[in-house]
Amino acid sequence: MFSCWETKFANEIFFKYQEGTKGTFSHEAWLAKYLASISFRVLAHAYYSGELSYFDESMLRHVPVAIDRLRKYLLGQSPTPGEQRQLLILLDKPSNSSDSDFSMYLIRGIEHDVLTTDTCSFIYVKYLKFLQLCPIKLPSNRGWKTGRISPDKGTLSVKDHELPDYVLDRMKSGARTLTGSRDKISEKQKAIIVKRVGDVRPETLLDSPIAKAVLNNKF
Repeated sequence: MFSCWETKFANEIFFKYQEGTKGTFSHEAWLAKYLASISFRVLAHAYYSGELSYFDESMLRHVPVAIDRLRKYLLGQSPTPGEQRQLLILLDKPSNSSDSDFSMYLIRGIEHDVLTTDTCSFIYVKYLKFLQLCPIKLPSNRGWKTGRISPDKGTLSVKDHELPDYVLDRMKSGARTLTGSRDKISEKQKAIIVKRVGDVRPETLLDSPIAKAVLNNKF
């Protein structure tokens, strides 16, 4: 069931945006279903694996409710996922930033997390130039509207988004983790990377997403 939505997303949006051949995408219900399937898997895995010990009891009680809403939506038992509306943001170069590490994270970082503050909780999924968010429990929708994906049909494009400060802080934290991980690469892996880079023609390397991120964010 998930595979058909994943294939549709890959062919209609993912590869075209990653390769820079298209920046605006029309979609139907399959996009919301695909995103919900990712959120469902991230949240269910974290919850049933006991990885949410940092949630206080008042916030944790909303997690199984969110999982159940997503499950019913994916199975077609509910027309919408309720509060668990999906957000998808197409990432582009940061405005007025000379931070190449943050630029690198925006276009190459891959990670997922389930986060909570004193008043809200949400799912965070970052894969290459895509940022996916799904609220678990929010006190307000402020900052959570511009990236919402319609459960029916709509248009997805690169645009400015209003995001809560805690989401931006999580992105910056991810960039710091990416930077720090370089020191953890083994000598064997470093040698493999150097060889692969050496096998690429210079003009091809300079046109790669990573090179563009490093060279003054010109991507």
